[in-house]
Amino acid sequence: MKPTQAMFFLFLGVWIPQSPGKQPDPTKPPTATSGLRDTTLMDAMKRARKEKEVVMVSFQADWCVYSKMLEKTFQEKKVERWLKKHTVAIKINIDQKKALVQKVRVNAVPCIVFIKSDGSGTFRFYGHHSPTDFLAKSKKALKTLGGP
Repeated sequence: MKPTQAMFFLFLGVWIPQSPGKQPDPTKPPTATSGLRDTTLMDAMKRARKEKEVVMVSFQADWCVYSKMLEKTFQEKKVERWLKKHTVAIKINIDQKKALVQKVRVNAVPCIVFIKSDGSGTFRFYGHHSPTDFLAKSKKALKTLGGP
C-alpha cells in the first residue's frame, strides 16, 4: 500500500463515526442511567399525561463526546432531582431510533427536547451544558411550555 493510500484510510478511520457498539439485550429490563429512563417516547408521553408533567428527551449517540459529557451533567444530584420532580426524562439513542430522529427533526447531538404531555408544544436546545446552564435552559423550557 502506498503512503498516500495509508493516510487516506487513516483519515477515514478518524473522521467516520464508528458503529454504535454493543446493542442492548431485548430480553433484559431497561435500566435507568442518571435519572433518565430507557423507555419509548410513547410510554413517556402516557406517563407525563398521567402525572401532568412534560417529557424531556435527550437524543444522544454512543460515539458523541458531547453526549457523554452531557450524561455527566445528568448525574449531578441537583439536575437529577429537578428532572424527577418536573419531567418524565428519557434518553434515546439516535442510531437505534432513526425514524423518530427524522420525525422530530434532530439534526445534531446531543439534542434536548421538552414536549408537552399532549404533544402541542416543544422546546429544544443542543449541545453539552454545565449543570447550572442546563437547569436554567430547562426552567425556561417549562416556563415557555406553561409548566410549573
